[in-house]
Amino acid sequence: MDPDLRHADQHIRKVGGFEMDQDENEQVFRPLLGYLGVNHAKEKEDILSFMMYMGEFNGGIHFKNQVTRRYIVFDRNGNLLNKEEDALYWHL
Repeated sequence: MDPDLRHADQHIRKVGGFEMDQDENEQVFRPLLGYLGVNHAKEKEDILSFMMYMGEFNGGIHFKNQVTRRYIVFDRNGNLLNKEEDALYWHL
């Protein structure tokens, strides 16, 4: 298992009422983890603890911040499509 995904596995186990297995969990979080690793390496785990996988629709893979309710969206290749203001906010 990718060490960066251990944290994601602790937070997201169910999507749409269905349990995800470890391979599915790793696959859906890959774009977000790649982005955080490059752009927010020091805060990656803190940010990740606030993020929820919302699904793939309208041509993008959507993640929502559980506190701010803002979205960050990637394409299937991991390219950033959209990032709403405060989507990666993690300070309480």
